[in-house]
Amino acid sequence: MKSFRHRDRQQQELQQELQSHLQMAAGDKRSRGESARDAESAAHRDFGNVALVEQVTRDQWGSRWLEEFLQDLRYGARMLRKNPGFTAIAVLTLALGIGANTTIFSWIRAVLLNPLPAAGDSSRVVALEELAPSGDWLPISYPDFRDLRDSSKLLESMTVSYPMALAVGEDRHAERISGELVSGNYFDVLKLEPEVGRFFSTGESDDAQNAHPVAVLSYSFWRSRYRGEPSVIGSTIRINRHPYTVIGITPEGFHGSLPGLDFQIFVPATMFAQLNATGDWK
Repeated sequence: MKSFRHRDRQQQELQQELQSHLQMAAGDKRSRGESARDAESAAHRDFGNVALVEQVTRDQWGSRWLEEFLQDLRYGARMLRKNPGFTAIAVLTLALGIGANTTIFSWIRAVLLNPLPAAGDSSRVVALEELAPSGDWLPISYPDFRDLRDSSKLLESMTVSYPMALAVGEDRHAERISGELVSGNYFDVLKLEPEVGRFFSTGESDDAQNAHPVAVLSYSFWRSRYRGEPSVIGSTIRINRHPYTVIGITPEGFHGSLPGLDFQIFVPATMFAQLNATGDWK
């Protein structure tokens, strides 16, 4: 506000100074015998364009851009007030355009630019998928993963992940969330460190079926469901009606290994048969 008052004062002083020069020039011409009207006209001709002088002077002050912006803003506001229907359409169009651009950029960033946020050395991570002759994605079984892992000579290490919708909580208050069933070395392969607690231990990373009912929660799920309480570590939650012990929290920003998706809980893939009620592997 102080700067605006200062500019107004400068503007007034400039106008007063220009008028003073014009009056002095006109007075000098009147003293030479010219009529008052002719003297004033001649003074204006000799001095030049007063408005141009004011504009050049304001440019030197560095405030012209602000004045022009405020003028454009006032003009735009008047036009919008005169056309409320157009205003509503313009605002809605801008909102939709900004929202669409934000969504597209978020998708591109998640899928193409940074598909594994929080993971270390993610440029060396590759995905192997099994496809049907039609090109459709086929889920791989844990025994198939185990055989591929044990026979592979080209990869430094290999982990498996399988997306699954899980019911977390007691029967009447169970919440359907997205989970990812992963092998025991999953977090090691992605070079992640837990935010709180720990990840799967060596003893929990074997191939024994239905032997390790433990779970790791995502940072966002931990904050929204448990308000970031560290006491959740060691507590028991029910997943698909089975008790699981919470052992750790993923680092902030990590959402799982499938770009564009947000997994909220991670369970050993060796628990697939129990969670899916399919029985043991053959």
